[in-house]
Amino acid sequence: MKLPLIPVAVGAIVAASLASSVVRRIVRSIARRKNYAQATMEYQDKLKRRAEVFFSSDKSPASHREEYELLLDAYEIAINGIERMPKRSKGEKELLLQMLSDEKKLLKLYY
Repeated sequence: MKLPLIPVAVGAIVAASLASSVVRRIVRSIARRKNYAQATMEYQDKLKRRAEVFFSSDKSPASHREEYELLLDAYEIAINGIERMPKRSKGEKELLLQMLSDEKKLLKLYY
């Protein structure tokens, strides 16, 4: 008895399509994670440059209270974003520690 080729071919096409879909999702997920990590590092650099202004005594937190508070809020949001990540790479863990350290230095300037 010969098996019809059409159902077998359709099954193979469906299986290949599903496998392709899974691979695309995995690739997108990896790309998103790399993009997120890159964006997080760029944002941290931006925050660090803003904090350096306060660290270098060019500005005092008391005289620039609003800017200081916004910077602390930005640090808190960025830190919470990294802490909520279910899995963190070594680089993300180091970034988190650096951001926590910078936030602590900022808090010592005023409080």
